[in-house]
Amino acid sequence: MSEELTAKNSLKKNINFWFNECGLSKSEVINEVINWKNFAYTLKELEEAKNEAIRELRS
Repeated sequence: MSEELTAKNSLKKNINFWFNECGLSKSEVINEVINWKNFAYTLKELEEAKNEAIRELRS
């Protein structure tokens, strides 16, 4: 079964890519999250996904 297409899931895949494939540090990944854009989702969805991801990365 495929994952639901949401901004949160899309961002999680990018975060895994940045860590595992690019070898970025946590602070570098946070900067990527802050600058992340995806026109498939509304600004509200993007901001919610970003805020949640940053909160998780900083904890």
